[in-house]
Amino acid sequence: TSSWVLLGNRFIEKTVLYMIFLTDIPIIGFMIHYSGSLESMFPLLYVLLIILSALYLSKKGAYVISLCIVIFFAFLLFIEARDSNYSTQMVMYRFYIFGLLFLFTGILSGALSARYQKGTEEVERLRITTEEIIKNLPSGIITVSDKGIIIYTNIPDGPIRHRVHLYIIKLLKDPSAQISIKLEIAKRYYVLSCARIYDSKVGLGILQDYTEIRKLEEQSRISKQTKLLAELGGSLAHEIRNPLASIRGLLELIREARENSNTLHFINMALKEST
Repeated sequence: TSSWVLLGNRFIEKTVLYMIFLTDIPIIGFMIHYSGSLESMFPLLYVLLIILSALYLSKKGAYVISLCIVIFFAFLLFIEARDSNYSTQMVMYRFYIFGLLFLFTGILSGALSARYQKGTEEVERLRITTEEIIKNLPSGIITVSDKGIIIYTNIPDGPIRHRVHLYIIKLLKDPSAQISIKLEIAKRYYVLSCARIYDSKVGLGILQDYTEIRKLEEQSRISKQTKLLAELGGSLAHEIRNPLASIRGLLELIREARENSNTLHFINMALKEST
């Protein structure tokens, strides 16, 4: 539905513009008639009218208006020649000069209008594509002028944007400032990378959220520490087990040699503790 409405609006707009330009043709004709007829310089206004039609109605409009002007101008010269003493050769010569001028203006302005329209559409397409890419980037982007005015940013308004804005202003005023800093805002961690562009008249900042990366690094650090403690515990157990094994062997020998001794009870206790 919205597409049909848009097409309808464009059709109405072009129709109105065609009516305006076509109405201007006889108006200029009256000006020519009352300002010297064949010797009037007002036919040059048709050149301006063709150029304007190319701007507002594109190439096709310029061709249509220029052709209508040539036809109307021929009719006007025919009417004026009947009531004047000018020769037919003079009238035809004037028609050829202005007719060719009108047609040439229509062709040239139409071609330039088409090229301009194509360039405008390309620029608009690139602008939309660039905006979509920037909006969907995971990183925040901000550009600030040397007067401290934000030119563009996709960072939402808030404490993060405020701090980034202030730091880029500082960077523009102090060339010795760091171009990369870490920020901690609302329990989240960011890396801000900055650069000066356009002869240091504009500051560019790229903000990256590395909170999740920091969490992974913390988990990796804890995992490494746990693994190290486990290895240390295993080493300690091994180091303790070796002398205990030697003591156990010695106590077994003593027990065998002195099974009837009063110290047998204490030896058995030592064996039990070393197990």
